[in-house]
Amino acid sequence: MQRHSPVDTTVDASLRLPFAPADYIQPLTDAMAGFAAIAATTDLDAPIALNKKWALAGLVRHLGGIHRWAAAIVETGKRVSGAPKPPLGADLARWYQESAEALSSAIAKSRPDSTCWNFTKDPRVTAFWYRRQLHETIIHGRDADAATGTIRAIPLGVAADGVDEVFTVMLPTVRRWGTKLPPRLTGPVLVHATDSGHRWLLTPTDDVHPAVKRQPGATVLADATVRATADSLLMALWGRATVAEADVTVDGDVEMARAFLDARLTP
Repeated sequence: MQRHSPVDTTVDASLRLPFAPADYIQPLTDAMAGFAAIAATTDLDAPIALNKKWALAGLVRHLGGIHRWAAAIVETGKRVSGAPKPPLGADLARWYQESAEALSSAIAKSRPDSTCWNFTKDPRVTAFWYRRQLHETIIHGRDADAATGTIRAIPLGVAADGVDEVFTVMLPTVRRWGTKLPPRLTGPVLVHATDSGHRWLLTPTDDVHPAVKRQPGATVLADATVRATADSLLMALWGRATVAEADVTVDGDVEMARAFLDARLTP
């Protein structure tokens, strides 16, 4: 087991996680605008790595439908079945823009602390969807970048919050994502976002998902240490790259850490 010497564990106040509910709204607006611009200016038949059958058009349909689904949940506070699909022959770029506007309108009219269904073990309040739709859009925005050939930077705090969402929201719900569960950790794993300064300590439990502690103390005992930028960690955790492909450094029990992080941890 590795003992990590005291380090500076402070994080700039602007990067504290999670964000206040209102602080998700502008990044979400920006992310949707960026995706809309790609949909409006890029060949919709362009391939994307996420799903070779979709092409960019399929991604636009998917994300637009998810926005409308989330908007309906925010408006009603209740579970809604199925994401809407665009009409046959619809102008997909325009349909996506209208989807984004519907979500923005629903959020603007909502109260973050109102009771609202979600699919995780997180508190069932509307603010859940502010965060979830931001990261849904960020991840699929990166998928869309493949169609343009230009990889856009994810704001540092947003990338770090996306990593935090995986560890604190998605992991406790991991049984929903498929029949093949991630391997249980056999020892503690320390994950360090080297550019934002955030650290998460994953500790084995009796369940399939580990306990997660944000910003553990300066001296930490861990069997493995994972280091990368917040962006690289986010892409690895969402299955857009393996730990090796995402330029993630692992020290200690490399096999255990890689097997866990390369498993399906997200929807």
